[in-house]
Amino acid sequence: AAVLAGLLAAVAYPLAVRALPGPQELHSPPFLTARVLADGPGRSFLADACGHGRPFALCAFRAADLADADSFLWEETVGTGVYRVATLPVREQLRAEQMRFVAGVFANAPFRQLGASLGNWGRQLAAFYVEEPITAQGEVFAKSVTRVPGAEKCLQDGACDSAFSVGGLQLWHGLLLALAIGFLGWRLTRADVRSALGRDGGGAGEAALQSVAAAGLILGFLLVNAAVCGMLSGPAPRYEARVAWLVPALAGVLAYALPRPAVETSPRAVWRGLRAAAAPLSRFDRPVLRFAVVGGSGFVLDASLTYGLVHFAGLGPIPARLCAFSVAVCFTWLLNRHWTFAARRSPRPLKEALAYALVQGLGAAANLSVYAGALSLAPRLEAWLIVPLVLGAATGMSLTYLGSKHVVFARRALG
Repeated sequence: AAVLAGLLAAVAYPLAVRALPGPQELHSPPFLTARVLADGPGRSFLADACGHGRPFALCAFRAADLADADSFLWEETVGTGVYRVATLPVREQLRAEQMRFVAGVFANAPFRQLGASLGNWGRQLAAFYVEEPITAQGEVFAKSVTRVPGAEKCLQDGACDSAFSVGGLQLWHGLLLALAIGFLGWRLTRADVRSALGRDGGGAGEAALQSVAAAGLILGFLLVNAAVCGMLSGPAPRYEARVAWLVPALAGVLAYALPRPAVETSPRAVWRGLRAAAAPLSRFDRPVLRFAVVGGSGFVLDASLTYGLVHFAGLGPIPARLCAFSVAVCFTWLLNRHWTFAARRSPRPLKEALAYALVQGLGAAANLSVYAGALSLAPRLEAWLIVPLVLGAATGMSLTYLGSKHVVFARRALG
């Protein structure tokens, strides 16, 4: 009903505007034209079309900033903007030729444009945080000066800066969304929900069916919203931020609405639950658990030294990591030799040390490559070094464990 009401309103609104006195009608800017131009295939097609006798009104703006959809649509500076600086007759031409131009782009480079559109979809799915009110405050306040009393004070540098950073909001919003999705996946696959879905309606089965249907509808809506906004308009955090809150809200509603299995709280039952939870650990051999403890200790040392060298010694993130990692390698080697693989260590420590250095070198290369790659792809992570640290450490630890167990400490215990 809500979807139907929204569709009817979208149809009725322009009809009502046209019925009012006056010559004005509602027109949408050529969003699709701006999108395919910004994606790249549109610019290639335009250059070819304008030079081979297939002119568009758009050809007059070939020198403008066509790589930026926002500049194309909203910039009012001649030579940079397109739609806002065009005359009314030219605007009508740009709107009229939009579908012909977009169809030509897809016919000219279908796979390039499809790949760009799918990439926009993925980027839109990953952009669900609050950004524009923080990064565009100057523009927002400048437009508010004539409408909001006292807003002129905010035009001074730093006068009304937000206390939040985009990087911080990205981290917190991402963690909250991940927890909500994880909870939904866990709760909707519990035995009580599965058994309820297998029954023929009524009672708990009906509630479970409605909950699963609601979860599928909302999560599907988020995917469709990202596709429509990202592929047709362009990735912008505000598009997905408007609806991403539905996921944690849904998690809270289902946590309250779904039947909760009875939980016994006697000390004996709690003890049995703890033993059952710890049972999977018995499948791991002791070196794995010890190596994890050593790796965790090395990570704490590595992270502490990295932060200290960056924030107190003034080193850059990469040099600081090299120094800290070298110390952590020596520390973990000693613990692994005398504790993790004590029964398998070689009687020739020099040979073992050389093999260990080789394995650690490979692990270090993977560790630092992932660390540096993360910083290169997302420079904002310099404010959140814990993220690339975890990624690099996890990769390096996996490789060094395999190398340590099967190469460095491969000698089996005697007797």
